[in-house]
Amino acid sequence: MPKKEQVTMSSISSDCSIDPQEWLDLKRKYNEATKNKEKEDKLSLEREKINFAKMWVAAGLDLKETLIENHISSRKKRN
Repeated sequence: MPKKEQVTMSSISSDCSIDPQEWLDLKRKYNEATKNKEKEDKLSLEREKINFAKMWVAAGLDLKETLIENHISSRKKRN
């Protein structure tokens, strides 16, 4: 039984005039672009976290890391 990728590729290549090598090149470029997009999204999220932490500290509030370093926690006591 053919793999899903083979069926998809054969159905696409039979409908239009894209040769298999060109198809593989397009697929590789797409994979690289999505990989780069994922990296950019992660970097953007990290920048947002850092900016939020800076605003939090500027407002006079302690970060979770600071509380942990100072052994201060606000755990609720269990009954």
